[in-house]
Amino acid sequence: MKFSFTLLHGWNGEGELPAALRGNHLQPHQLLLLLSDGSLTTHLETLYNSPLTIEIKESGTVAIDEEDAAFLGVDKGDEAVARGTWLKIEGRRLVYAKTLLPTDKLESRVVEDVSTSDVPLGRLLARSHPFLRKDRSEMGVVTSPSIAGELEVAEDTPLWARRYLLMAQPEHGGSSLRAMVMEIFAPELMGTPTL
Repeated sequence: MKFSFTLLHGWNGEGELPAALRGNHLQPHQLLLLLSDGSLTTHLETLYNSPLTIEIKESGTVAIDEEDAAFLGVDKGDEAVARGTWLKIEGRRLVYAKTLLPTDKLESRVVEDVSTSDVPLGRLLARSHPFLRKDRSEMGVVTSPSIAGELEVAEDTPLWARRYLLMAQPEHGGSSLRAMVMEIFAPELMGTPTL
């Protein structure tokens, strides 16, 4: 699947809905999913009382574009391992997660694991870098014909999204990791934003 999206109304600052979206009445569990610094995997498994699986739709190495480089704090054109996955419960696609993990100073084993492992990213990285935290969390609304097609909804359907930096540090020395994660939520989970 070729992943692309259009951001509507821009990304907001941390912790609040963009002004254009404040009329939306989100349920407590939906606010938790958008605003929490905790594990999305754990939240989804708790909400559905079922284990989460992932479906890898794209993976490989890419050159980081200008906008993503600015968010990550790296140089445009730096190499990153990219992974796009569906987070699924009981076969239902709930969240599309796109990750960019700069490969500079990254062990080849981590690059291989991120590209091929069917383990959620946070759990995968925690194996070698157990101290994870989120930083610069932002939310917004996007349209994405490719995501909409996978969800079997109209291609111009607005979808809730968030992005953040995932910072990971090893237990004993070694290099820390930084990844950009973007998550796009299915209407089944979050409803459709009113614009």
